[in-house]
Amino acid sequence: MESFKIKIPNSNFLINQIPKEKTIFWPIIFSLFLFAGSLIFTILKYANIPPKIPLFYSKPWGQDRLANREFIWLLPVILLLLILINTVLAKIFAGKILFLAQIVSITLSILTFLIFVTLLKIIFQIS
Repeated sequence: MESFKIKIPNSNFLINQIPKEKTIFWPIIFSLFLFAGSLIFTILKYANIPPKIPLFYSKPWGQDRLANREFIWLLPVILLLLILINTVLAKIFAGKILFLAQIVSITLSILTFLIFVTLLKIIFQIS
């Protein structure tokens, strides 16, 4: 009687997709940690967020800057999209133009850091 074998996908599948060049790998890992932190922080603080939050800082002072509290999830979603797109771009460029892949990953970490700080600033300002 043959035993059934279930193939379990490798848990490091996502990590294996990141190019191993250290100037590409570590900025992307840093961005993933900031994304996880922003997600956890938003989940923990969501109950204390008022119905309206200041989110659109480029608009004139007043009601135009406010958004419903559900829009706080926009920042972690943007982080996730940035990480996915830039990781794919870094993987594509790593085999062809290493410098461009490095620029993409370092820019990703800077953008991720700025969005994370913005999220912290918004949540600490309103709670």
